[in-house]
Amino acid sequence: MGIFDKFKYVGTYDSVDGLDPKPFEGSFFHTPFPQRSDQVPAPLKSYDAMLRKAIGVAPDGTDIKRGKPSGVAHDGLGWENMHLIKDAVVATGYKSKSKHTKDVIKWLEGHETKAGPGYPQGGKKIRAQDHQAFAPIYIQQVVNGSWEIKDTIPMEKGMYKPQGDLRI
Repeated sequence: MGIFDKFKYVGTYDSVDGLDPKPFEGSFFHTPFPQRSDQVPAPLKSYDAMLRKAIGVAPDGTDIKRGKPSGVAHDGLGWENMHLIKDAVVATGYKSKSKHTKDVIKWLEGHETKAGPGYPQGGKKIRAQDHQAFAPIYIQQVVNGSWEIKDTIPMEKGMYKPQGDLRI
């Protein structure tokens, strides 16, 4: 039995981010964060509320200004990436591209984040060898026209052997 015999569709949330989920009824998607705040893990709820308020996303995942589904999972990643760069710049004393770029890269290699205002989607790890970032993966299904978390894959279960070594 192939995966498509069991499931209507399996894909990345990137492909439907911000679209009405109703046409995808029964389909499964993996995503970096739940679309609906009622499905956010309890330890992250306060950070999720702060993020949604800052970027204008309702608890059900609707963009408040447009009244349409948002891309809260990926908006959150942009938020976190900006904080990661800011933290690296502050930690390394970055002042010049020619003098400090390697310092920032070295700081990021093997860096781990913890949940907080800068990282509302929770902890992540950047593997030093290949600069790959890892985080929990949420499996969502469209049920009755809405996103529903069906499973969560812990960060450690998503890690795989590095294919090279990019360390500086």
